[in-house]
Amino acid sequence: MLVVVSSEGIRGILQDTMAYLASYPSLFLAFVLFGFGVAVASSILHYRFNAAKKDAIVPTCYDCEQQSKKTTKKNKRALAENVGILGMEVYFPANYIDQADLEQYDGVSAGKYTKGLAQEKMCFTGDREDVNSIALTAVKNLLEKYDIHPSQIGRLEVGTETMVDACKSTKTVLMDLFHEHGNYDLEGVTSVNACYGGTAALFNSVAWVESRAWDGRYALVVCGDIAVYAKGPARPTCGCGAVAMLIGPNAPLVMESELRTTFSENMWDFYKPDPHSEYPTVDGKFSQSCYLKTLDDCYRRFCIKNEHAGVTKNGKYFDVSANDYVIFHSPYNKLAQKGFSRIIFNDFLRNPTLPQYEPLKKWHGASLEDTYYDRDLDAASRKVSLDMWNRMVEPSCFASRAIGNCYTASVYINLACLIDTARTQLHGKRIMLFSYGSGAVGSIFSFRVPRPSERQPLDNGAVPFTVERMSESLNLVRRLETRMKRTPEEFNAHLDLREKSHGLKSYKPLQSIDTLFPGTYYLVEIDDKHRRKYARKPMNQSVKYAALPAIIEVPDSPKNAVAQSTPSPAPVSVIVSG
Repeated sequence: MLVVVSSEGIRGILQDTMAYLASYPSLFLAFVLFGFGVAVASSILHYRFNAAKKDAIVPTCYDCEQQSKKTTKKNKRALAENVGILGMEVYFPANYIDQADLEQYDGVSAGKYTKGLAQEKMCFTGDREDVNSIALTAVKNLLEKYDIHPSQIGRLEVGTETMVDACKSTKTVLMDLFHEHGNYDLEGVTSVNACYGGTAALFNSVAWVESRAWDGRYALVVCGDIAVYAKGPARPTCGCGAVAMLIGPNAPLVMESELRTTFSENMWDFYKPDPHSEYPTVDGKFSQSCYLKTLDDCYRRFCIKNEHAGVTKNGKYFDVSANDYVIFHSPYNKLAQKGFSRIIFNDFLRNPTLPQYEPLKKWHGASLEDTYYDRDLDAASRKVSLDMWNRMVEPSCFASRAIGNCYTASVYINLACLIDTARTQLHGKRIMLFSYGSGAVGSIFSFRVPRPSERQPLDNGAVPFTVERMSESLNLVRRLETRMKRTPEEFNAHLDLREKSHGLKSYKPLQSIDTLFPGTYYLVEIDDKHRRKYARKPMNQSVKYAALPAIIEVPDSPKNAVAQSTPSPAPVSVIVSG
């Protein structure tokens, strides 16, 4: 029912109310005092709220004060400039095996792994570590080394393909590092596509800092994986590692986002259809051709984009020599060698009359599809490119040769390796990277390294993030020397333990935490609801040898069958892209 009251009616009601209150003076006084009190309280709360907003400190990155000086009349934050990587951290396990020892143990010819794969050593872990723990370790170490407070992070992105849960993101586990400091406001989740997830996470994070959504805080990217394979020809391409990257403006490694190219296609070269096993299904020979096809397409369009942008070798055309360094996704180093040879072949196809390409003349006019398995072409291209390889690619390779396959982290471990070795030589240089993930998605993108004179200092004249600081923080050469060498028998025992314990609940790991580096996060237990609990090894406890307890029996596993395990390697080439 709708009741309509006229203005005269309202006036009459007010007059009657005032007359009633006048007949009771004490009630009238109480009414007036109550109204006055409400007004005063409202004014006080309003003042305090606005003062709190004015005085509130939102943790931001170091460059925010510089950026805020460029705000518009509407007081909007200016878009960030020179966005890229501010700092990096690399994590790898303390245990490794020598590939030459594994050759002898497997009964294969000498050089099959050390020359055929171009790998020297391989990190591994048992049941104490998973993707969540290695990501926790990388992120925590980066925050500590660069003195970054967790409240200064506004976006957290993860890239991995070795998830331990099909639904719950690794990013949510990492939030434990931020919740304890009151930071719940972090965008980002976990990106998944074989070895490409880390690159997707990096692109997303750079785009966020470059966008109007940026709130002035840093972005943080972490990518990492534990690569394991069944006994057989692919097992020498195992590995484990993680990379954390701090993203922000005024960076020492500036991403040239406008020049990148990407190729995607539905390919069944490497995938993991069985949730009861960590082992992938791999079509090795096809996977190599997918890698090269993706590289071909990305590189051709990368050349065109750079030429349109005026980035050329001599003012006429773009080729690989317009870069100073080239970095590849490398599950094993021989694949990176094939990738660089392929780039040289593409440069030949674009400029076939140049004299340095004379040994490749016979392949002029050949279709690309017919050349993916051409060993003669690969050998000829490698010979033509050898000097350039040694100058442009080799400086980024020693760490991945010593660590092994890290899936999403592989290309970024190579980038960190270049920073660790080249240091000040990088000033004024340009770095091209190729990232690939089976399935398939790949991208070519680039970083430029500004000279110190081109960097924007703080008001005190300091530049907090530099390639020199990154190199000192990474310290890869010395850290790799502190690992423990283990035997092939111990290596296989650790992987057998992972296989037997995969997917279990109500489980406590057997691997001793003595075998972990100080500061490493590790799995404490998995409860009866599959919830995982982690802890950090104290910094004052050094790494030391500990034998793996004999695996007598583990609880019933949900696995339907043990993945394709064979007692000895089959006589086939090892080609795994990931």
